[in-house]
Amino acid sequence: MSPTVFTEIWRDVRILQSRAISDFSVKIVKKRL
Repeated sequence: MSPTVFTEIWRDVRILQSRAISDFSVKIVKKRL
């Protein structure tokens, strides 16, 4: 596997993680209200 492919996959994973974390935070906040 070439380094560039790995970097692209890693970047996509990081984007998905940050989205999931923000969605999760919103759900927690809504539950507390």
